[in-house]
Amino acid sequence: MDKWEKMVTLQRELIMHKNGCSIDYLIEKLEKCNRSTVYRIKELAEIVFGVTIIRDPKSKKFRFDLTQGEMTELPGLWFRKAELEALVCLQHAIAGLQKGYMDELLMPFRNRFTPLLRVQGIDIKAWNERFKILSIFTRQVDSLTFEIIADAVLHQKKVLINYRKLGQKDSQERVISPQTLIRYRDNWYVDAWCHLREDLRTFSLNRILSACKLKEKGKAISIEILEKHFGESFGIFSGPVNATAEILFTGTAAYEVSQECWHPRQEGYWNDEHNEYRLKIPYGERTELIMDILKWGNQAEVLKPLDLRQEIAEIIKNCAKKY
Repeated sequence: MDKWEKMVTLQRELIMHKNGCSIDYLIEKLEKCNRSTVYRIKELAEIVFGVTIIRDPKSKKFRFDLTQGEMTELPGLWFRKAELEALVCLQHAIAGLQKGYMDELLMPFRNRFTPLLRVQGIDIKAWNERFKILSIFTRQVDSLTFEIIADAVLHQKKVLINYRKLGQKDSQERVISPQTLIRYRDNWYVDAWCHLREDLRTFSLNRILSACKLKEKGKAISIEILEKHFGESFGIFSGPVNATAEILFTGTAAYEVSQECWHPRQEGYWNDEHNEYRLKIPYGERTELIMDILKWGNQAEVLKPLDLRQEIAEIIKNCAKKY
């Protein structure tokens, strides 16, 4: 039994015996080690597991010190090296989603797991240097704003926001009931009930200039209604479906798009003879769809509907005038 197994055994025995374990009992359970070894394992376990183990002055038994508050235990849970490495990757990925706020949330986790990593010989500094998540076109979100919106989502509270719509200089105050916090294309959004418009809306967090949590309970919207409203059509600003786009992709775009999921209910068809890929996709608000079509240049052609085809043709004509 190595020192790691001894620490886990000590922890397990103290969890099982709430009133404590005698030193003779621990010597036997730790495979007949001596008293000095028991004390060394105790000290190491305190560092690694973040607990305090005391020897009761009356019973002379070792037990957890709960004077600092009750602990939430995960009995029998211990990690292999590969599992700890996976947790390092996970915390690194989560921390990158929202700087500041996520860092604060993860700090207790890091403090607990860093000793475990050292025991297993895992160099967390090297992992942070070698494991990277690169975001593109990420818009900065104020940490306090993110915290207020996230808290309102979890506790169903109203929030007073000062919001600036895309393309406008002036902002407007609104009271919203946040429903769902969304990370989409490296940016944060919140689906919410807007009490000004009396309807569901999607707000970009980077355009919330200020946020103040209110005491009133927010308006609750069922998951079924939210999914029907926001999940049926293409893009983040979706809403109800009112059309289906049919797009023909050729060349490199044909293969690349065939490997992508633009929407859960999309339909795709290969034409092997001409090396073409035909995509049918439902949509409501078309701005985002147009941008995704245009990025493929002359390898993408809108076949239907006619009004979408004409709008893209007009955009291309206006672009051509600038070159």
